[in-house]
Amino acid sequence: MKHASRRAELVSISIAMLLMAAGLWLIRDKVRVQPSTSADLILTPDEIRSLPKGTLPVVLVREYPFTDSRSLAFRVLRLVLDRSGATYVLGFGTDILDSPTSLQHLGASVQPSIANPSGITVGLYGAIEAKAPGVTRIDRPVGGGLLGLRVLCVNQRHQDRFAAIQVVNQLKPYLAVQGLGWGDADVLTSNGLPTLEVNPSTYLALVDQDRVDYLPRSLTSLEEECGPRAAELGYPEVSVDRHLLLAYPNAWTFAVNSGNTALQRALTLGYERAYADGSLKRLVEEAFFTPWLKRTLNLPARRLVVLSSPQTEAVRQAIPERYWNVPWDAIHRGQIRSGKDLCREAFFAPLC
Repeated sequence: MKHASRRAELVSISIAMLLMAAGLWLIRDKVRVQPSTSADLILTPDEIRSLPKGTLPVVLVREYPFTDSRSLAFRVLRLVLDRSGATYVLGFGTDILDSPTSLQHLGASVQPSIANPSGITVGLYGAIEAKAPGVTRIDRPVGGGLLGLRVLCVNQRHQDRFAAIQVVNQLKPYLAVQGLGWGDADVLTSNGLPTLEVNPSTYLALVDQDRVDYLPRSLTSLEEECGPRAAELGYPEVSVDRHLLLAYPNAWTFAVNSGNTALQRALTLGYERAYADGSLKRLVEEAFFTPWLKRTLNLPARRLVVLSSPQTEAVRQAIPERYWNVPWDAIHRGQIRSGKDLCREAFFAPLC
């Protein structure tokens, strides 16, 4: 009996070791001590549980339409984590989630759980919306504030609808559309602008069908959503307004579970290093300052329409001025009133 019990114990240990080895084999391309490339971008709960001790699971929220390695969140995370020196696994969570739901899951637990079934550990959110119980925002702006510079996606039959707009009040007769639960919708409504909130997968259809007047999208999303890809997605009537630039302090910022101090430290340290060596700025320019954007934006010809709210003012105060690429303080003081004024800033020179 003693020998049989011993054999059973050895068999159990062997099976456990084989299962662990199999789990590590499945995620072998995702473990990054040195930069490498992963073919499989989904990190499942089973893979998370199979990680070796000391490896940081970085499970990014999948949010429509940014669900691949070309997305800003994925590219910046990879850069920042590499600069941090941490041993980590980077992948997307298994489910596509909207912002309110993903924030709830993120704040629920650090590891996969009933309340956080995908086991997400980090998301990229607008700073004005990255708030939920159990969630901590990393107050470092990804993109330097480009999220707060908004160009209007419109139906091409109404390309010149906003040609005469000079101030916020002149926009009040028109209907905007934004993603459900986005903090940007609160900014628009607090400035008296009628705004329809819908699932992000439907707002381009509403513009295409001329059921809303405009969709404000940031410079970080404009080409992906309102450029040639809109027609590829089946929205041929979606075009880009030529006249206005809505402006209010906002930034992409990472948010993590408040108890996940290891990931907080890695993101903060990695950001500081990527900011200091200029690699973060280069990534942003490479990702967004494309020939299409320069040609379509025609920044010197645009008028700034500045919005303000308690949320945007809190964001402007929370993020140190040195991290902003957008000169929000000068805009706030009224020293910058147009795209032509922005063109005098070194950061925007490539777009001018």
